[in-house]
Amino acid sequence: MAFAIISDILIVLIAALLVGELFEQICWPSVIGEILGGIIVGPSILSLVISTSGTSAISSIALFFIIFHIGFEMKTHMVRSKISGATVLTLTSFLLPLALTAIASVYLFSFGFRSNLIIALSISIPSISIISVLVMQYQLLETITGQIALSSATISDVFAFVILAALVRPIEAEITIILDLAIFFIVFAVLDWLLNRKPEIFRSILERISKRLKREDFSYVLLIIVGLSLSVIFQLIGLSYIIGAFFAGLIIHEGLIGKDATQRVSKTLSTMNKVFFIPIFFGLAGVEVILQAIDLDLYVYMGLLIAIAVGVGATLTYFASKKLIIKKMNIVPKQVAAILVKVGKRAMKETVDNKGRHLVVQLRCPYLENNKPSCGCDKDIHVDISQPVVRFNKFNDSSLDFTLWLYVRDYGAQFKTKTEMRMIMYEEFKKYDIRIPWPIRTVYQGDEKQEQSEINKLNEERDKVIDEYGVGDIGRGSGED
Repeated sequence: MAFAIISDILIVLIAALLVGELFEQICWPSVIGEILGGIIVGPSILSLVISTSGTSAISSIALFFIIFHIGFEMKTHMVRSKISGATVLTLTSFLLPLALTAIASVYLFSFGFRSNLIIALSISIPSISIISVLVMQYQLLETITGQIALSSATISDVFAFVILAALVRPIEAEITIILDLAIFFIVFAVLDWLLNRKPEIFRSILERISKRLKREDFSYVLLIIVGLSLSVIFQLIGLSYIIGAFFAGLIIHEGLIGKDATQRVSKTLSTMNKVFFIPIFFGLAGVEVILQAIDLDLYVYMGLLIAIAVGVGATLTYFASKKLIIKKMNIVPKQVAAILVKVGKRAMKETVDNKGRHLVVQLRCPYLENNKPSCGCDKDIHVDISQPVVRFNKFNDSSLDFTLWLYVRDYGAQFKTKTEMRMIMYEEFKKYDIRIPWPIRTVYQGDEKQEQSEINKLNEERDKVIDEYGVGDIGRGSGED
């Protein structure tokens, strides 16, 4: 039994990787190739592998880690800020196409209302697994588009499972599912708020447990336990475990387990997903496809339903996405100043020498927040240091000029600090779509509104930085300060 499963996995993995790479070479999504590779070695063509309970279990585990990784890379605030856009996208890409496809299915087939609706549901529902993989592969997770698409896919899946439960279960069970879901989301929101309010407390507890257990990899253990627990909860509710895996990854972030642990977990999950879990999941999905001779009319009708779902969904989503423009119209200096304050605060914590000592002089060593001894950056300070200092200097020919100051411990420390600050600044500017006005001439040919709409998409995120970090030294220095 074990040998059969291992040999089946080996055959499917090789086929999925080879055909997937072939599709990548011709600039097509590798997911299509991986599914096709599974079809080739499956019962439809070569019959080298058949779907069994063992391969189905491996497929479920692979999907768990794929979705868990997606949730881990996102943040709860990302999902919350995209709820309105994701809701609109869910309406245009799933609910409205579902309604029209269901109506068409009733006219085309005579299976009965319930069966016709299940057919329409299976055609209309966006695949969270495929969307997740495409978002990761094309590096869209940090973009507003990718975040809205993933949030919408999650909402759509929840809706789909609730609708499916209503079709196959009695009304009492459906009400129970809705109530359980409401309780879960309330508990999840409260727990997320508590964890984000004092993340250092959770982190220090985690470090103490790791030391007592003498396991540096305890963060991995915790993540898997949380992920499996929420997956079990969603299965017990009556929905899919993959929704639980997503929320499990969503609630764990850098502030809770530390930067180093976050980077290690992210790198491990990314590598394992890329080389094993993604190709094996979609390869096994291809194995489960069984091509057989059926009535040609059925192919035509199914193709028509797919065309309705795709055509209506794509058209409505295209026009709706053009309306998902943030109300405010420009990046204002306060937003830039707030992001520079964030850059300065990150530099204060992250810029260290080869002995782990902070290069920036500060009133309280960041190590103290993690219950570690001070590195000495807060010693022998005889003046009140308020930093970082950010000032809006002037309007230049092609730019708004700001300055950002930090106090370093000695003359030589300034050079590494400046380098680190520029690296952090590049990351934050890219994250919030702050575009540096290089000394070039821009000639608009009808695209000015398009560029402005692109910039406006992250306006809400930039305003949140103002709320969290303030605007630095803007407005000070009147002579009375």
